[in-house]
Amino acid sequence: MIQLQARQIVASIPAYDLASLVLEPVTIISGSGLKHVVLAQDPQLVEYLDAAPRLVERLASEGVFQNRGWRILKRGETAYQGERVLYDCLAIRVASSNSSIAAKF
Repeated sequence: MIQLQARQIVASIPAYDLASLVLEPVTIISGSGLKHVVLAQDPQLVEYLDAAPRLVERLASEGVFQNRGWRILKRGETAYQGERVLYDCLAIRVASSNSSIAAKF
């Protein structure tokens, strides 16, 4: 009689230091003929996104906007009357020069 023995292999997943990862919820309101409005708690992020070129266009078409270390991910969108759209987003940035995390983002 043949007996087979199987060993369970546990795959190693590298652990990253997430202490330097910055996550900010962001709401962006846009509309036809309107300048977009950015709602967030971080005043520097609001200032940056207020002046970001093609922010709304990229969120609408690609679902992501990335520039100057920030990655803005669209989590959802809601259409309202008057061709107005609310984008629910998450802003992600690496605060330090941790290259292992920065390479992933």
